[in-house]
Amino acid sequence: MNNAVTVIAVIVALVGVAISYVLHAYSIGAVFVVIAVILALTLRTAAEWERAVVLRLGRFAGVRGPGLYFLIPAIETVYAVVDTRRQSTRISAEDTLTADAVSVTMDSILFWRVVDVKRAATELTDYQNMIAQVAQTSLREVISATTMSDILSNREAMDERLQALIRRKSDGWGLGTSRWRSGM
Repeated sequence: MNNAVTVIAVIVALVGVAISYVLHAYSIGAVFVVIAVILALTLRTAAEWERAVVLRLGRFAGVRGPGLYFLIPAIETVYAVVDTRRQSTRISAEDTLTADAVSVTMDSILFWRVVDVKRAATELTDYQNMIAQVAQTSLREVISATTMSDILSNREAMDERLQALIRRKSDGWGLGTSRWRSGM
């Protein structure tokens, strides 16, 4: 339960208490309090960039959000809340040998985001760590297949090869790489 849901539930409960007190209609007030409790148990909100992966009795029931959404108490649970904004992952390939046996240390940044929330949440255990590891191994592979002169003179081609390699390795994960920037 978050702040918006708490406020809504408290307002409904206070309306019920006020009706009970002012009108001496305790049954109506009790109904409002029960409605407030039900709202507190079923209502959820997700920010514009968040998507909630909902499971119904352990099986995928859908992706909810952004905004207000309902859960069936005791039957549906929020398994994960996935951030769909662009994210960056810093990668470093420590002392990797190039194709012409020159030792190179290169730092890079991968910009990526989740494009398929269901796949990222239900088919991967830790998508953030997995994309970082794939990017790091891909960077080492590209460095070891490239000569030092190519690294220095044609950085854009190396960046394109890196992106293609990362996309190929992470195909079907629900993640999209948008840019890759490397520097020595």
